[in-house]
Amino acid sequence: MAGKSSVSPTAPDKLLDLKIAQLSMLQNAIGRMAGYSANAKNYCTTVLAAVVALSAQSGSARLVYGAFVATMFFGVLDFYYLILEVRFRESYTSATAQLYDSDISITPVKASRTHFFKAACSASILLFYGPIFAACVAAYLLSGA
Repeated sequence: MAGKSSVSPTAPDKLLDLKIAQLSMLQNAIGRMAGYSANAKNYCTTVLAAVVALSAQSGSARLVYGAFVATMFFGVLDFYYLILEVRFRESYTSATAQLYDSDISITPVKASRTHFFKAACSASILLFYGPIFAACVAAYLLSGA
């Protein structure tokens, strides 16, 4: 048996190395989703600033619709990335609980209603987009449109 390796691919030390790599990849995915979510907020702020400047320069209240649409678009995009982040976090938690399991998947857990509500009720969504929507509604009502 000179040609055979004495270490099997599922030996505990190899399995632990694979699990550490899996957790690292899950952490990277979580970090990317958080970054994408922050980028959505940054882009939303930039677009809204441009819309407000154009609206003030032109004196047209119709640009409030553009602000509302932009806020909806970036809010939905941010919400999507937040749901993915929550799902990847749950995958990470599950992977850490089963450290010596041979499952090495890097996919988020299946989406559920709890993920949807957890993301929808997060402070990240409510405290950022809530005031923006309120300002859009106030601008629309004040414009007399």
